[in-house]
Amino acid sequence: MKHFLTSFLFVVISLFGISGCATIKMGGVVVSVADIKPADPSPQGMMATLTIDYANENVVSIGISQGIHKLYLNDTYVGSSVNVDPIGLPQMATSKQSVPFHIEKADYVRKLAAGASNHAVPYRIVTHLRSYSGEDKVEFNTANTGMIDLSPLVSAK
Repeated sequence: MKHFLTSFLFVVISLFGISGCATIKMGGVVVSVADIKPADPSPQGMMATLTIDYANENVVSIGISQGIHKLYLNDTYVGSSVNVDPIGLPQMATSKQSVPFHIEKADYVRKLAAGASNHAVPYRIVTHLRSYSGEDKVEFNTANTGMIDLSPLVSAK
């Protein structure tokens, strides 16, 4: 009987050890820029508001706690946004969020906007997303390209 009890406890403890805590590898979130609008200037320089589209391709909902976005226009880095406003991304759906954006190369952006036909230029957005659930933290990177209309920034100071 003692051998049976010892064997039984060993099997139970082993099963707990094997099952452990399952971590889900998140990914499949596509981030794109819907539009850009001028915002009030700040001491740091020219500010804008980016409308970000998130497309969650996962079969589970994701709560994003923080997003760090870096924007490149014509393959030139122009600025970034660190957004700490949380957003919930429903499973296999899209969501929009407006984020403050610091334009570090304002003269370049104005020149690019004024010189582009239809004010549309190619962009690349590189995003680092963080999701917290209790003590668990999931981080992942995503990048996307597209075209963006800069006409709202042509007259912005």
